[in-house]
Amino acid sequence: MDSLVLFTPRTYSELPGLPFPGDRKVFPSKNETADYLENYADKFHLPVHLNTCVTKVAKHDGYFHAWTNNRKYTSKNIIIATGPFQKGKLPSFASNLPANVNQLHSSDYRNPNQLLPGDTLIVGGGNSGAQVAVELSGRGKVYLSVSHRPFFLRRGRRRC
Repeated sequence: MDSLVLFTPRTYSELPGLPFPGDRKVFPSKNETADYLENYADKFHLPVHLNTCVTKVAKHDGYFHAWTNNRKYTSKNIIIATGPFQKGKLPSFASNLPANVNQLHSSDYRNPNQLLPGDTLIVGGGNSGAQVAVELSGRGKVYLSVSHRPFFLRRGRRRC
Protein backbone atom coordinates (compact mmCIF):
# COMPACT_ATOMS: atom_id res chain seq x y z
CA MET A 1 0.00 0.00 0.00
CA ASP A 2 1.61 3.23 -1.13
CA SER A 3 0.14 5.30 1.70
CA LEU A 4 0.78 2.73 4.44
CA VAL A 5 1.63 4.13 7.86
CA LEU A 6 2.34 2.29 11.09
CA PHE A 7 -0.51 1.93 13.56
CA THR A 8 1.62 3.39 16.33
CA PRO A 9 3.43 6.73 16.58
CA ARG A 10 7.21 6.96 16.44
CA THR A 11 7.49 7.11 20.24
CA TYR A 12 6.15 3.53 20.46
CA SER A 13 7.83 2.25 17.29
CA GLU A 14 11.50 2.80 18.02
CA LEU A 15 13.95 0.10 19.01
CA PRO A 16 16.44 0.27 21.91
CA GLY A 17 19.47 2.44 21.26
CA LEU A 18 18.16 4.47 18.31
CA PRO A 19 15.40 7.09 18.48
CA PHE A 20 12.94 7.12 15.58
CA PRO A 21 13.64 10.42 13.77
CA GLY A 22 10.89 13.00 13.37
CA ASP A 23 7.92 14.12 15.43
CA ARG A 24 7.45 11.45 18.12
CA LYS A 25 3.64 11.80 18.05
CA VAL A 26 3.30 11.17 14.30
CA PHE A 27 2.68 7.78 12.67
CA PRO A 28 5.65 7.03 10.37
CA SER A 29 5.16 6.02 6.74
CA LYS A 30 6.24 2.67 5.33
CA ASN A 31 9.29 4.30 3.72
CA GLU A 32 10.31 6.06 6.94
CA THR A 33 9.95 2.75 8.80
CA ALA A 34 11.99 0.82 6.22
CA ASP A 35 14.74 3.48 6.37
CA TYR A 36 14.73 3.38 10.18
CA LEU A 37 15.05 -0.42 10.26
CA GLU A 38 17.86 -0.34 7.69
CA ASN A 39 19.70 2.31 9.72
CA TYR A 40 19.19 0.28 12.90
CA ALA A 41 20.65 -2.85 11.32
CA ASP A 42 23.62 -0.84 10.00
CA LYS A 43 24.30 0.93 13.32
CA PHE A 44 24.32 -2.29 15.34
CA HIS A 45 25.88 -4.45 12.60
CA LEU A 46 22.93 -6.86 12.64
CA PRO A 47 23.20 -9.82 10.25
CA VAL A 48 19.98 -9.42 8.26
CA HIS A 49 19.39 -12.33 5.88
CA LEU A 50 16.85 -11.52 3.16
CA ASN A 51 15.02 -14.01 0.92
CA THR A 52 15.32 -16.69 3.59
CA CYS A 53 12.52 -19.18 4.21
CA VAL A 54 12.38 -20.99 7.55
CA THR A 55 11.35 -24.57 6.83
CA LYS A 56 11.54 -26.13 10.31
CA VAL A 57 12.07 -25.11 13.96
CA ALA A 58 12.82 -27.56 16.78
CA LYS A 59 14.08 -27.35 20.37
CA HIS A 60 16.78 -29.73 21.57
CA ASP A 61 18.93 -29.58 24.73
CA GLY A 62 17.74 -26.06 25.60
CA TYR A 63 18.48 -24.59 22.16
CA PHE A 64 16.25 -23.76 19.23
CA HIS A 65 17.35 -24.98 15.83
CA ALA A 66 15.91 -23.29 12.75
CA TRP A 67 16.48 -24.73 9.29
CA THR A 68 16.14 -22.42 6.30
CA ASN A 69 16.54 -22.66 2.56
CA ASN A 70 20.13 -21.39 3.06
CA ARG A 71 21.48 -22.76 6.35
CA LYS A 72 20.74 -23.85 9.94
CA TYR A 73 20.62 -21.39 12.87
CA THR A 74 20.96 -22.27 16.57
CA SER A 75 19.96 -19.96 19.44
CA LYS A 76 18.72 -19.86 23.04
CA ASN A 77 15.68 -17.77 22.04
CA ILE A 78 13.46 -17.47 19.02
CA ILE A 79 10.90 -14.82 18.14
CA ILE A 80 8.39 -15.39 15.38
CA ALA A 81 7.49 -11.96 13.99
CA THR A 82 6.36 -12.63 10.45
CA GLY A 83 2.93 -11.05 10.53
CA PRO A 84 -0.14 -13.26 10.28
CA PHE A 85 -1.26 -12.57 6.71
CA GLN A 86 1.78 -12.53 4.45
CA LYS A 87 -0.09 -14.37 1.68
CA GLY A 88 -3.49 -13.08 0.66
CA LYS A 89 -6.37 -15.54 0.81
CA LEU A 90 -9.69 -14.94 -0.89
CA PRO A 91 -12.74 -16.90 0.32
CA SER A 92 -13.69 -20.02 -1.66
CA PHE A 93 -16.82 -18.39 -3.13
CA ALA A 94 -14.71 -15.63 -4.73
CA SER A 95 -14.16 -17.75 -7.83
CA ASN A 96 -17.96 -17.91 -8.33
CA LEU A 97 -18.39 -14.13 -8.53
CA PRO A 98 -18.91 -12.58 -11.97
CA ALA A 99 -15.80 -11.49 -13.88
CA ASN A 100 -16.91 -7.84 -13.72
CA VAL A 101 -16.51 -7.86 -9.91
CA ASN A 102 -13.07 -6.44 -9.22
CA GLN A 103 -11.55 -8.41 -6.31
CA LEU A 104 -8.36 -7.43 -4.57
CA HIS A 105 -6.77 -8.69 -1.35
CA SER A 106 -5.39 -6.01 0.97
CA SER A 107 -1.88 -7.46 0.53
CA ASP A 108 -2.11 -6.55 -3.18
CA TYR A 109 -3.65 -3.11 -2.63
CA ARG A 110 -1.33 -0.17 -3.40
CA ASN A 111 -3.57 2.82 -4.14
CA PRO A 112 -7.08 3.82 -5.27
CA ASN A 113 -6.08 3.79 -8.97
CA GLN A 114 -6.29 -0.02 -8.91
CA LEU A 115 -10.04 0.15 -8.34
CA LEU A 116 -12.89 0.85 -10.70
CA PRO A 117 -14.88 4.05 -10.15
CA GLY A 118 -17.83 3.64 -7.79
CA ASP A 119 -18.66 2.34 -4.36
CA THR A 120 -16.29 -0.08 -2.60
CA LEU A 121 -16.99 -2.96 -0.22
CA ILE A 122 -14.17 -3.92 2.13
CA VAL A 123 -14.60 -7.31 3.78
CA GLY A 124 -12.79 -7.39 7.11
CA GLY A 125 -12.17 -4.60 9.58
CA GLY A 126 -8.62 -5.36 10.68
CA ASN A 127 -5.87 -2.77 10.57
CA SER A 128 -5.28 -3.12 6.81
CA GLY A 129 -8.96 -3.06 5.92
CA ALA A 130 -9.57 -0.02 8.13
CA GLN A 131 -6.64 1.89 6.66
CA VAL A 132 -7.75 1.13 3.09
CA ALA A 133 -11.28 2.24 4.02
CA VAL A 134 -10.01 5.56 5.35
CA GLU A 135 -7.96 6.16 2.21
CA LEU A 136 -10.86 5.31 -0.11
CA SER A 137 -13.44 7.32 1.85
CA GLY A 138 -12.34 10.45 0.04
CA ARG A 139 -13.28 9.09 -3.38
CA GLY A 140 -16.75 7.60 -2.83
CA LYS A 141 -18.90 5.43 -0.62
CA VAL A 142 -17.05 2.72 1.28
CA TYR A 143 -18.81 -0.14 3.02
CA LEU A 144 -16.97 -2.12 5.70
CA SER A 145 -18.23 -5.67 6.29
CA VAL A 146 -17.18 -7.16 9.64
CA SER A 147 -18.32 -10.05 11.81
CA HIS A 148 -18.71 -7.86 14.91
CA ARG A 149 -19.12 -4.18 15.65
CA PRO A 150 -15.72 -2.52 15.15
CA PHE A 151 -14.04 -0.42 17.82
CA PHE A 152 -11.74 2.32 16.56
CA LEU A 153 -9.50 4.48 18.69
CA ARG A 154 -9.35 8.09 17.63
CA ARG A 155 -6.05 8.61 15.87
CA GLY A 156 -6.09 12.39 15.76
CA ARG A 157 -4.81 14.47 12.90
CA ARG A 158 -2.03 13.02 10.87
CA ARG A 159 0.80 15.44 10.44
CA CYS A 160 3.00 15.48 7.38
